[in-house]
Amino acid sequence: MREGRMHHLLAVRFLPALLVAAGLGLLLWAAMGAHAQSGHEIRVSVPFPGEVRAGGGEITVTLVVTATDLYGYQFIVAFDPALLEAVAAGFEAGFVSPGYTPSGWDGAIDNVAGTVRFATTQLKPAPPATGSGAVAWVRFRAKSPSPLPAQTQIGLEGVKMATADGVRLEPVSVYPGLVTIVPYSALEVRVPPPGEVMESDGPITATLVLTCENTYGYQFTVTFDPTLLEAQAAGFDDTFILPDYTPPGWDATVDNVAGTIRFAATQFKPAPPATGSGTIGWVRFVAKSPPELPTDAVVGISDPRLGSPDGVRMTPDVITGTIRILPMSVITGQVELQGRNDWSGAVAAAWPGGASGVSDATGRYTITVPTATYLVTLEMARYLDAERVEALVRGGNPLPRVRLLGGDANDDDEVDIVDMSIIGGKYDFTVNPLTERADINADGMVDILDITIAAGNYTSTSPVPWP
Repeated sequence: MREGRMHHLLAVRFLPALLVAAGLGLLLWAAMGAHAQSGHEIRVSVPFPGEVRAGGGEITVTLVVTATDLYGYQFIVAFDPALLEAVAAGFEAGFVSPGYTPSGWDGAIDNVAGTVRFATTQLKPAPPATGSGAVAWVRFRAKSPSPLPAQTQIGLEGVKMATADGVRLEPVSVYPGLVTIVPYSALEVRVPPPGEVMESDGPITATLVLTCENTYGYQFTVTFDPTLLEAQAAGFDDTFILPDYTPPGWDATVDNVAGTIRFAATQFKPAPPATGSGTIGWVRFVAKSPPELPTDAVVGISDPRLGSPDGVRMTPDVITGTIRILPMSVITGQVELQGRNDWSGAVAAAWPGGASGVSDATGRYTITVPTATYLVTLEMARYLDAERVEALVRGGNPLPRVRLLGGDANDDDEVDIVDMSIIGGKYDFTVNPLTERADINADGMVDILDITIAAGNYTSTSPVPWP
């Protein structure tokens, strides 16, 4: 009896303390559970601006987890298979090391159901992960829905996360990603072939070509190196998109200090949105003379923006243009036409390329070409030709004076009996000096002077000596 009474007294005395301890234990357990089950989330991270080109453009999204004491996870990435196709998927090992993965959960893609399944757990001695990091990725290819642009969600289903002790980390905040499928669009700087211009010469005109779908307006800046190029003029082309409204300072505004030309315009109703490809602007450049030539000057596009009638912003691809600046050489010389006082009309040309100049009455000519080695020729109807190979230097290149020999009435590069017969057949005729091949000296009369010139050069052939 005494022993039982003693136990009763002890129980009564220590009961309040036991109740307090039990309460504290319950509070601590609840707090730990709340800590273990709060702040855990997984999100679909879409790269900015979250756009992908229809008909084959690709975009890669990452799956980012924030958790405490995370040791394993499972989730399904869900997407609309009518709009997207998953082409590849895999784990990221930086935050959680994938030690064991159940069969069929290793980034397994099902493009019919529109799912990609992930599940993995770490293996000891890897420590649990705490914080935030990427755990997986999926690369999508966009299809071509209609109409465009179209927005689609990449979601998450069946999300489960666990600690190393198998405690499920819940609740989990899930954040899907939003992808916009945009039509293929591009802004191209198109330079006429061969895309070359000589220093301090030109101009060369680049056109701005837009490829788009359902576009109502655009804004972009053409960029160039102002030490290499100077924009002489720029303007809109209204055949594809009507520039009904242009913001101040964006009306093909040229800044040759900064190396920019700013374009922006939008149509007004009832003009329909533009779909297809067409020219929207142009820029006329001249080349400068930098110390080192040849060099390539890139004409680019920065911060391009397209707008649909509904105000959806689209970012087009950019295709740059290149203008090759060549060092310039100037060929000068003088040609004498045997038997004439007026030495005009001879054609000087540089090959390859065929750049040419025509002599004046004093026989002087000029050819401007990129610096290189050329075959320089001099030709005149009824005369034998002259030619020489010349390795040009940058700047002036004066050539020696040359005398062309007359009598080649049929221009076959030889003075022979055929030429003598042509002249003899018109002997003592008054003729048109511009068209009559028998009139060697172009004085309007076929006479002894023409016969003498041809006879003096009989059996001579082209090219004549050029000192």
